[in-house]
This record gives sequence, C-alpha cells and structure tokens, in this order.
Amino acid sequence: MDIRTLILIYAGGNILQALSMQYVRRVHADYPAARLWANGSLLLASGLMLLFLRGVVPPFVSIAIGNSLIMGGAVVINFGTAVATGRAPPWRWAIGLWLLFVALFIWAITLGRDVVTLEHRVLVFSLFGMLIQGYAVWVCVRVVDDALRPSFYILGLLNFLNFLVMAMRAWAVLQGGLADLFQGTTEQVLLYSFNIVFVFLTSVTYTVIAGQRLQTVLQQMAMHDPLTSALNRREFANRAQRAWSSAARHHRPLSILM
Repeated sequence: MDIRTLILIYAGGNILQALSMQYVRRVHADYPAARLWANGSLLLASGLMLLFLRGVVPPFVSIAIGNSLIMGGAVVINFGTAVATGRAPPWRWAIGLWLLFVALFIWAITLGRDVVTLEHRVLVFSLFGMLIQGYAVWVCVRVVDDALRPSFYILGLLNFLNFLVMAMRAWAVLQGGLADLFQGTTEQVLLYSFNIVFVFLTSVTYTVIAGQRLQTVLQQMAMHDPLTSALNRREFANRAQRAWSSAARHHRPLSILM
C-alpha cells in the first residue's frame, strides 16, 4: 500500500470523524467541547483533502491553505479536550503561533521557495504538531473529575503516542531528508498508519466523554433543585434514610455493653 492510499484513507477517516462529531454536537448542543471537536474535525478533514489534491490544485492552496487548516483543526480539537477537562485554553497564544505558522508556509512557497526545502516545511509542521499534542497530553493527565479520569487518561495516552510518532518523523527528516511528501519511508507509513487508528479511537473516546458528561449532568439535575442548587426533597430523603440505616447498623444496645 503506497503512501497516497494511506493519506486518502486517513482523510476519509477524518471526514467520518467530522460527521460523527457533528452528530455528537447536535446531541450535546450545550457542551462547548463537543462543538470544538466537531469544528476542529471539519477543518482537519478539509486540510487533508487539499493536501491529497497536491498537483491537482495550485500549490498555494494545497500546501499553504491545506497545512493551515490541518494545524488549525488540530488546535481546535485539542482545545476542545482542554475545555472538557474544565480548563480555559490559551487562545491568544495559539492564534499567534498559528498565524506565525501560516506566514512561514506562505513565505516558504512564494518568496522563500529557493531557500526553504520540503524537509524544512515538514520539520516545522512536525514541531508545531508536537507542541499541540503535548498540550493535549498535559490537560488529559491533570483532569480533576474522577468520573471522567479513566477516559481522559486513555485520550492522553493516544495523544502521547501520536507525539512520539511525530517526533520520530521529525528525527528521520533531520537524519536522512525527505525528497517527496508522498515518499513511502518507514516513518511516513508509520505516521499515517497510526493516524488512521488514532482518528478512530479518539472519535470513540470523544463520544464516550460526552456521554459520561451528560450522565453526570442528568444525575446532578435529579438530585438538586434547579434554582437554588440545593438538594431536592427526594435526594434529601434518600440521604436521610441512608444515614439512619447506617446509624442503626452501628448502634449497639446498652445491655450488650453492660
């Protein structure tokens, strides 16, 4: 299987992820993380399709716009993960880095095409991707919600593996170079093969996290008054009954002590 086929399968997987995340977004309309996952997946899939059409569409569209959409989509997806953990993503820093990334790619294929090689572009792309994946790992391992912690640990592990694969690709570029974007090197094949699996597993994990969050919200609604957030009558009675039962089990009659 050549590298073009792997890229096409990867792009198709991202299109399916974008469609599935749009469905999750509709089901969990009040969940900001689902909206970010859906929008980021759509940007990423669009960028990959432009990348695959290299040679068919103008280089500026395929390289500059395609890579910009891929990186922008990755930022939005992983910031969705940060929002899901309860953190406020550093949007200003991310937008600044993304604009720098876009400017570098535009310069590389216009004024700097005689200086900047494919290896340079792949290296910049890999380093930017590693930064994004590293941030995703960091927010996943620092999640505070006990109910969601196992799912975020799995998501963090997937992102960490993706970080390692991208680092391996960057190292290979530094060591031996890369003559063609569609060159079927071991690192290229490993990268896209892993990304195909990565897209499927992360889609499942995002869906599970959204479902767990909805279950938690429903449990909170069932136990608390919507206006005051205090325990409602049913939950107060249930806790009082559990406390009474616990006290009865541990009560020791006076006759036994004498």
